[in-house]
Amino acid sequence: MHTTSGKNLFYGRYLGDWLRDLTAQVKSVVDQIPSDQLLNTSDDTLVEHVVGKLSIEPLTIYRDQLQMENEET
Repeated sequence: MHTTSGKNLFYGRYLGDWLRDLTAQVKSVVDQIPSDQLLNTSDDTLVEHVVGKLSIEPLTIYRDQLQMENEET
């Protein structure tokens, strides 16, 4: 699974960390919207704007391509 930037989604990090970062990014995107635009734009349009900037492709699992790696801890 890749983000819109093409990077692996969870490579090297935990899901919880990634979700916290995404929450911060949503706040940042909303904070960057000028106040007059924020007040004069419909909620649906604002949501589309934020989702468009931070969306990811849905997860697809290909059972025929599953692989397992063993690592020593």
